[in-house]
Amino acid sequence: MAATQDNIEFEKLLNALSSQDAAVRKEAELGFRKLPLQEKVQHLLCNIFDDEQTADMREFNALLLSRCFVSSTAAVRRQITAVDASEAVSRIALAVDRDSLMGDGSTGEQIMQRVMQTHDDEQTEYVLDLLAHIAMICGKQFEQFLPLVMGPVLDKSQHALLSGCDELEEAACEMLLYCFGELKQHYPQQVEHAMQLLLPALKFYFHDYLGPKLINAISVDPARDVQSELLHTLSQCLALLPPRSLDEQTLQQLLAIVQRFLLAHWQPKLQLCLTDAQYSSEDECSMRGTDSISSLELGDEMNDALDAELQAANEEQVDFDIMPKLIGILHALFGLYKEQFLPHFQQLAPQLLKLLEPARPYPLRCWGLSIFNDLIEHCGTACGKYSEILVAALLQNMQEHEPETSKQAICGCALLAQHGGNQFASAFVLFVPQLMAIVMQPDAQNEANLHITEPAIAAFTQILKHNNKDLGNLDELIAAWFSWLPISKDAKCAQIAYDYMCELFQAQHPQILGEHNFNFPYIVTLIAYAFQLQLILPHSPSGRRMLQVVQQIESDAQAVQRISLSQKQQEALQLAKQQLQVDGVANSLKKI
Repeated sequence: MAATQDNIEFEKLLNALSSQDAAVRKEAELGFRKLPLQEKVQHLLCNIFDDEQTADMREFNALLLSRCFVSSTAAVRRQITAVDASEAVSRIALAVDRDSLMGDGSTGEQIMQRVMQTHDDEQTEYVLDLLAHIAMICGKQFEQFLPLVMGPVLDKSQHALLSGCDELEEAACEMLLYCFGELKQHYPQQVEHAMQLLLPALKFYFHDYLGPKLINAISVDPARDVQSELLHTLSQCLALLPPRSLDEQTLQQLLAIVQRFLLAHWQPKLQLCLTDAQYSSEDECSMRGTDSISSLELGDEMNDALDAELQAANEEQVDFDIMPKLIGILHALFGLYKEQFLPHFQQLAPQLLKLLEPARPYPLRCWGLSIFNDLIEHCGTACGKYSEILVAALLQNMQEHEPETSKQAICGCALLAQHGGNQFASAFVLFVPQLMAIVMQPDAQNEANLHITEPAIAAFTQILKHNNKDLGNLDELIAAWFSWLPISKDAKCAQIAYDYMCELFQAQHPQILGEHNFNFPYIVTLIAYAFQLQLILPHSPSGRRMLQVVQQIESDAQAVQRISLSQKQQEALQLAKQQLQVDGVANSLKKI
């Protein structure tokens, strides 16, 4: 009976809240907040729609329920748990079916306006929760409310994500997850704003927990294998962060760790104690190599013994535990800060330049090339400060017998052509013969060598395209380059090479067209082969450009007669055309 009486009182309040008389509504709202039954409000909300005697409550206007919800949440917040409140919200939303919410077209808009007027911080979680439930009820029809609610929703979500309150953050993410997950095609204008809100939230665990814990653990744990794993974990965490998201204190701590390990790397590793009658010396021997000891006037036997000992020490001291992890951290920091990382890099440069010294073992030279490639890519012409060392290191390592080191040097050459500027123009006169020698080796096209040959072709392409100022006989170089195609393994190399081929074709370069368009069939074959191997996707910018070239060639009836494709190449080219047509139709439908 008591429950029924409570329901009657609650019903009276609902009627008053929906009154046309503003004074009555205001009095009802004030009265609701002062009710001695505040502690029972949650019980009423959760049970009122389950009471068989009040089943007709479903007929109450949706606006009525929302007004009750908005008026009550501030009071309820102080009396009930978050779990209970969320259940209450669910009951209200479920009580309002789609027909009553969407029925006359204005009710839904009124409920949205009412909810959006809520400014109490304590109500934000429940407002977001209610909106998520309403969106679920309305389904695709919720689209009509987007212009009204998305601005306030994103604002409330921003407040929630910055609040530090787990419940608020969860409510905000739940709302955005539903909207962008279920109604994604309706949200193109809000994506960028939402990403700006959500990406900083990814910093939470790193900044507040993982970052400080990792940095501290690296500093205090003396075990090298543990330090190696921690440094690797740290680099992986950094790779996942949004751009420029580290605070200055954390960045300086990271740089201090890298500097400390680099300095430790180059400290003397071997002391040679000789008798007074001979000599005594300390040799500064790094993990990557050793300086000359020829200045010591030792006997031949002693020199031979020392050489053997130093060589053995150097082989053991190539630091596979720490050094690659440090390079990984620097790589991640370049990715985060781009050219803004240059001042910090310059502080570390004296230690990093030692990696490029000719006498160092190839793993260290490989890691050194890797980090200086990041410098070239992200800082562009600013790498000119190190031009002499860079050019020498690239020339030395380009034909290194160890493939990974050679590949890093070749990639550095390509990056230098694209980003280094005219200050390196004369260097490419030296690089071109080296690259040609790699590509024109008798076994260059063997399967086992393509991982070097194709990057060399791509690097040659970048030189021809971006930095050919000091190269002579350019036409001959382009003709040689064209004869090296196709690319059959590396998708990135293929994209670079075929983009340039299309550029030269559209510029009607005679070395590409051939006399009387003699090369047209070959060009179509190259393009069909690239699609056959799925190195280029038809709907990518490169794929579209290649299909445009095919279309131009196919407009030449004589050229078409000379085209001879294998069955697989024909099928691949036809499929690429069809996929592009399907994408075109789909994009047209989206615009409609």
